[in-house]
Amino acid sequence: MAADSAVPYPGGNEANDIPIREGEYGAKVVAVEPGGIEYIPSSERHGRPLDLFWTWNSPNWEFATMFLGVLPITVFGGGFWPTVIAVILGSAVGAICVGIPSMWGPKLGVPQLVQARAAFGYWGNYLPAGLNTVTAGIGWFSVNSISGTFALSTLTGMSFTVSLLIVVLAQVFVAFIGHNFIHQFEKITFPYLVVVFL
Repeated sequence: MAADSAVPYPGGNEANDIPIREGEYGAKVVAVEPGGIEYIPSSERHGRPLDLFWTWNSPNWEFATMFLGVLPITVFGGGFWPTVIAVILGSAVGAICVGIPSMWGPKLGVPQLVQARAAFGYWGNYLPAGLNTVTAGIGWFSVNSISGTFALSTLTGMSFTVSLLIVVLAQVFVAFIGHNFIHQFEKITFPYLVVVFL
């Protein structure tokens, strides 16, 4: 723990001034993650850059991505190749915005939204974190839930309500188990999602 106390934390504090995640989690896949936004000790940090490929790539091979890719053509009358170029450039810019803080994670030992305190300060981070909660926590979750529900209902003939309940419970279960389970889940589902998407 002495080595961890010397690691600078976003905002100028030292690790021993902030809550440190307790419990052992390591690389366990089927284990509830013991914590949330607390500082993660060096002994608990693991993974490789390739692991992030599955986590950031798999979730984008789904219906909402198709909807967004079709809109410039069907609604705004854009051409196929300009749309492909725009999607690739937009994805690259988005990947850079997520990739840079991802590189800081192993050094700082905190989740990305907490890392933003270095740029915005403790109180200043409430606005971007709040916006992320609305857009990702509510908006993205809703879009994925509804599109997944339509797909499940269409494939199985189940009612919309039952399908929605199954989809929401499955998402909450995967998120509840935690970080390592999400990584493994995204890695396993990647080839299936690509086939269905294509």
